[in-house]
Amino acid sequence: MAKFEDLRSPQTVSTSPGGQRATREDFEQLRSSASAVHECAVDFERSFQRLLPTLRQRNPWGADEPGTIFGMAYTALLGKATQVLGSHVGLLQAGASGLATWSKNAEQTEAGNAERLNAVGDELER
Repeated sequence: MAKFEDLRSPQTVSTSPGGQRATREDFEQLRSSASAVHECAVDFERSFQRLLPTLRQRNPWGADEPGTIFGMAYTALLGKATQVLGSHVGLLQAGASGLATWSKNAEQTEAGNAERLNAVGDELER
């Protein structure tokens, strides 16, 4: 009887609950993608931290009434923009973590399934 070790190969075919569609999971690609997304998060955070001092310089538009009005609007917009950009670091990190967890869990599931199928196959051969 054939062994089911091929289920742990880099590309595993699984069927959705309805049975209509097959997907391929490449565990190594998921792991490397998690690493790449994490590197993007680190690079984005580093670049963002270098940009912040430039954005937070003193008001170059002057202290007269038009400059003050512009400065208030600019400061409010800048505050929101830095908050949004800062949150992207967390989103990238969460994405990297999710990919790594997906890869680990899927690979462990496939290994467990192969073990169980092999055990059943061994029992049937007896």
